[in-house]
Amino acid sequence: FKIEKVMKKVLILLLWLLPSCSVVILAQTQRIAGTVVVGDGQPAVGAAIVVKGTNIGAVTNVDGKFIIAEAPASAQQLVVYHVGMERKEVAVAPNVYIQLQPVEKGFSWNVKAGVSLFSFRRPDGLDERTGFSAGVGAEYNFSRHWAIQSGLMVTSKGATAEYDGYSPLSSSTEPISYKAKIAPIYLDIPILAAFKMDVSNHVKFVINIGPYLAVGMGGKYELTNKGGHKGESHNPFKSYSSLAEAKNKDALLKRFDIGVQGGIGFEIWKHYLVNASFQHGFMEPVKGGTLYAGDTEKHYPIGGILTVGYRF
Repeated sequence: FKIEKVMKKVLILLLWLLPSCSVVILAQTQRIAGTVVVGDGQPAVGAAIVVKGTNIGAVTNVDGKFIIAEAPASAQQLVVYHVGMERKEVAVAPNVYIQLQPVEKGFSWNVKAGVSLFSFRRPDGLDERTGFSAGVGAEYNFSRHWAIQSGLMVTSKGATAEYDGYSPLSSSTEPISYKAKIAPIYLDIPILAAFKMDVSNHVKFVINIGPYLAVGMGGKYELTNKGGHKGESHNPFKSYSSLAEAKNKDALLKRFDIGVQGGIGFEIWKHYLVNASFQHGFMEPVKGGTLYAGDTEKHYPIGGILTVGYRF
């Protein structure tokens, strides 16, 4: 009889505590809902959303929507996974909206073309010369923000200069005005570290810097007098002498140059590229240091390149 009384008291106590326990249990969870889309705004179907630090989560439906009915009340961050997209962490919020971006790791190729403006830096200066730049580029992305860029760019550089001199073919003691056009063409091989920053969903701002190697391929050195008569015209990297023993020893320019290149640009819709670069060579490009009579200063290639391109 005493045992029955005790059992009744215990049963009454449990029935009294049950609603309180339910309230406590409900208070320890929360409902999280939201939408997941990919970069272009399309629903991310089959994306996995997990409460950070737990195995509680959900999968998006055909509309990119998800519901986590019983997430811990202490949940503050969600982790989102989707095939071909970057992993993303977001803060818990009512009807959270999550936009994923494609993974950009790996190699890509591009083509570029544009204009160049170069001269040979020296104390009294030389006039700039406009040319061209075109070629192919390669890029390896370590992440959305960091990449290594290189390529093979054919670029015309050089300068123009005007000076007074004397012709060995004339008996006149009056100086003759000459104009020298130096238009070498180089194969540039840059190796650049690039940092990319999102401006919007479809535009990135890019900064790059690094060394470059330039190999002389050809071009023209042209010397004319005031009357337009050509005194010289030849490849600046080859001998202008007809003597076989010269073996390019009297060529105007050295074949190789190294320097630093830096630039800024934009990537638009992942495929379209715009870039403005600056180059400064470290080596004296002129053999003997003389471009024309009376030229005694050191020279360094310096200039800029503006290109547009397309990434495949």
